Amino acid sequence: MSNLKISRDTITYDLTVSSHVLQAVLIKIKDSLAGKIITPQGDLVISGKRRIF
Repeated sequence: MSNLKISRDTITYDLTVSSHVLQAVLIKIKDSLAGKIITPQGDLVISGKRRIF
């Protein structure tokens, strides 16, 4: 992971996978994150939710 940037509720960063640099974009919505990783073959949807124990 490199080039991490946070602006308000948006997080962007670059991933290097097998010498390819891919960009990821996440948006914070309440207690969760939703976004995508942009690849030459199409976007990969990613999400996460904060769990409170």
